[in-house]
Order: sequence, then C-alpha cells, then structure tokens
Amino acid sequence: MADPTSCPHLPPELEQEIFLLAFRNDYRDAINLVQIAKRVFDWLIPSVLHVVQFGAIQPAPITFNKSVYERYGHHVRHLFLESLEPDDVRTYLRLFPNVTNLAVWSDRSQSDIPDLLQLPLNLTCLSIRPPHKLFPPFSRLTHLHFQFNFPMYATENNTQVPYHELLEPVLYLPNLTHLGMVPTFSERTIELFLERKRCPELRVLMVIWRPSEGGSAKLDDLAPVLVADPRILNIKCDAKWDWEVGARGGKDMWEFADEVLASREH
Repeated sequence: MADPTSCPHLPPELEQEIFLLAFRNDYRDAINLVQIAKRVFDWLIPSVLHVVQFGAIQPAPITFNKSVYERYGHHVRHLFLESLEPDDVRTYLRLFPNVTNLAVWSDRSQSDIPDLLQLPLNLTCLSIRPPHKLFPPFSRLTHLHFQFNFPMYATENNTQVPYHELLEPVLYLPNLTHLGMVPTFSERTIELFLERKRCPELRVLMVIWRPSEGGSAKLDDLAPVLVADPRILNIKCDAKWDWEVGARGGKDMWEFADEVLASREH
C-alpha cells in the first residue's frame, strides 16, 4: 500500500502543464514560480519573457539585467521601452533579436531611429514617435501606432518645410493593414496614408482622441470627422494599457477596430 503521507509523483509533462497554467493565471507571480526548481525555470522562461517592459514604471518581469537577457533575450517577442536614453535603447534592442512587437516611447532624436531599425528585428507591429526618415525600414510592418504628434513643420537644410511634403517621397508601407495616430496630424498627412499607392493594404486608420475609462478601446462619437473615409475610426483608448493587453493575447484596439468594421459590413 502506498504511503498516504508521501508526495505524489507526476509525469514531467503534466507537472510542466500545471506550472504553465499557474503562470497564465497570474503572470505577476512569475518570479516566485521560476525559483521553485531548475526544471520549472526552464519550462517557464520562454513564457515569462514573452512580454518584457522597461521604462519609467516598474519593469516587468524583472529589472534590466544584461547577463540574463544576453542568455534568454531570444525568447522575447513583445518589448516596451519607455523614457530611456538613446544609448540604453540601443543596448536593449541588441539583446532581443526576435522581437515582433516593439514600442519605443522615448523622446529621442529622429536621426537615431533608422539605425535602430537596422538591427535584426522581425518587426510587424511598432509603436513609436513619427520621424519621416524611418519609413524605408518599415516594409514588413502590418501594424503601426504613432504615439506622439507629427510636427506641422520640420527643419530640412535649415529651412522650415511642411511635414507632409517630407513624407510624400518616402511614404510606402506595402504590408500595412492597421494604423493608429493622434488627432493633431494634419488632414493632408492622414490623406497620404489613405492613398492606395502608398499603403495598398490599409484596412483601418484609428484616430485616438483621449484615454478611455477602464483602458479598453471604445468608439468616440463626439470626435469631429477629420477626413471622410470608411476606414477611419475615432476611438478613445489608453494606449499603454492596451499595448500590454494585446501583447498578452487579450482584445486590444486593433482587434476592436476589426470587429467594428466587420459589424458595419453586415
């Protein structure tokens, strides 16, 4: 007869699934879970590092540790960088070669960003401030979110030039299906993105007017119509909260927009 006081011995596959379920139930408990045993660490680390955030608020899942991310950074797919110095951003990005969803919310020089995007990143989703010089590296993007304003004018060769004039020769995003921007963009800038020859696959352009209560995206029926086009949605959304929800597999503003447009077609 088995000793009723002895601990049950589970098959490794079942034990692994139990720990994965525990992590999915509350990802904030990851640090405690991975310290249970070496095998648990090995099982969970790809999931724990699937989403990584650094910036002004509490980092997740851990404070930046170069040696840790040199070894395990290849597991990261969703990366959020906020309020970092340019040198820090470069250091971080080099450790995460397999990122597909990147948010860089930093007051950076426009000239720095194209260099960063030459790194071996397989980006399809990007949230960033909108410098015009970085469009050529964007060819694989499907989702693009401009968190900050386009300026009305930019300095080019010591001359003030309307910003949309700088966009016209470089704006071509052949795979872009979803675009989000703030309402201070000029009408002409919005019209450029809506042109089929520049963004032939664009299905939805969201103008995000203000944060929403509870964070999740909602239609903003009070927002004025900037440009008449059936692909444009005026919404309210807490963009940072939304980014993490989407990165962790929840319903984000992109999915919300798809549902709204689908409902209008029926």
